Amino acid sequence: MMGVLSFSVYIIVFSIVISGLYAFFSRRRLPMRNDNASNTIQRVYFYVVTFVSLLMMINGVILLTDFIFDGFSQGEIGNPNPLQAATGLTFIIVGIPLWGFHWRHINHRVDANVLDRNSPLRQFYFYLVLSIGIASIAKNLIDASESLIRLEDFSISPLVSILMWLLVWIYHWTRLNSSIIRHTPEFKPSLFQNVYIYLTALLGLLLLLGGMANILHISLDNLADYLSDSKFMLEPDSRSSTDSYISAFALIPSGLLLWTTHWILFSGKEKFSSIKSTYTYSVSIFGGILIFLGILLIVWIISSTFLAIFVTITDQEATDIIGTFPEAITLVLIGAPIFIYHVTYIRQWLDPDHFHATSNKIILYSLALFLIILLSIGLATFSYSCLSLLVADTQDILNEGENSYWQLPFTAGLSMILVGGISWVVIWRETTKDRITGMNSQSAERKTYLVVLLCIGAISASATAIALLIISILALLEGQYDSETVGSLILPISVFVSLILVVPFHFHVYRKEKGFTPKVPDPPLSPPK
Repeated sequence: MMGVLSFSVYIIVFSIVISGLYAFFSRRRLPMRNDNASNTIQRVYFYVVTFVSLLMMINGVILLTDFIFDGFSQGEIGNPNPLQAATGLTFIIVGIPLWGFHWRHINHRVDANVLDRNSPLRQFYFYLVLSIGIASIAKNLIDASESLIRLEDFSISPLVSILMWLLVWIYHWTRLNSSIIRHTPEFKPSLFQNVYIYLTALLGLLLLLGGMANILHISLDNLADYLSDSKFMLEPDSRSSTDSYISAFALIPSGLLLWTTHWILFSGKEKFSSIKSTYTYSVSIFGGILIFLGILLIVWIISSTFLAIFVTITDQEATDIIGTFPEAITLVLIGAPIFIYHVTYIRQWLDPDHFHATSNKIILYSLALFLIILLSIGLATFSYSCLSLLVADTQDILNEGENSYWQLPFTAGLSMILVGGISWVVIWRETTKDRITGMNSQSAERKTYLVVLLCIGAISASATAIALLIISILALLEGQYDSETVGSLILPISVFVSLILVVPFHFHVYRKEKGFTPKVPDPPLSPPK
């Protein structure tokens, strides 16, 4: 607590000294050579002091409320911690006049000067306060929801923080919107506004999906335990499961509040923007990736179970394999609504054309890039497993068990080859069909896909060649050509096998389609006079 007191004293002294210096120099009205630079410095000063004093007021109210609540709960108002009350009162006493003076001066400058009203620093200040406020509201709403669900360890501090930051947020949002003239043809939302709205919407969506995914996963996991071991999740000995449920449920109100307000209310006013398109396409592609990852886990469980018929594994390993089934189902059930909802929104508002050419190209080529990378990793993993099995000694396999060669590398690589390869072939065939408008070799999305993949392949090939040369030269200098050296070469060779099977095809497509690019003829020269 002494550190808190020292920090508060430093803030107070710093604020008072800066305020005194500014008042002294402003009264003297010293001549300035560069008025623009002086105005910028003044804006920075006023907004920084206003921001610091605002934080002082809010934290002072929270500290004082905690002190009073703790005193009443214990029956002795002087017992909890006098330093907490002193710090809170000090923050309030110093913060209120400091904030009032500087905020009043800012409003006078805004009313009198258009440059101050449209200043990027003003926009930054407002959206910084709004961002901190919404983050504090989300965090304290999670704590308050968890306390209310548990009906124990209740603290009034989260509720006071929510109330204070909600009032601050509403006040700043109202002041910001009242100073903007929206009903003009040239009006466009600022970059700060778009970044704030869609980052907050993304945060709310992640909190909402995190809570729902945890609830679904815990339910499926407990259902599997109940079917296998005849245990129920709400038995007296399932305290950890109940705590996990409570923590998951506490995320939903905060995520729902943030996502509905910023995505449905605030972003709905603007139908088209680059940041909104980036957000919507990114979230839809993220949902599709979750679906493929869930399918990958399901295929891995099936392949591992099938392989267990021929290779002996322990009961614990079999339990671990089957135990990943709830994760796989959770990924599919969470990813499918995200993908379907955002793709429907894109085709209704961002790409309302009948053929949906732009949305088809962006989504299909993005998923194709993810799947071809998944296929490449699967080929390298599968090659690594097969080469390790061929190079390894039979006695080493019997001593160490087949698990290191079969269970994880072999089945994981095989699963990635099946899911990534089959899904990529289906999507790639869709991109070559004429019925999908815009799917041609001249589209920017197709060229981006090919260029990005070839760049990744070139970087991977270079790094693998360097590793292969280092190992080979080191073995040549040391004169050691034993099994350890051969084992060190397996990994780069496996990566080369994967690159050879993937990169040449895309390079051939790139070279072939590059030649079909139509050339614009040069304009005819004007005849000489």
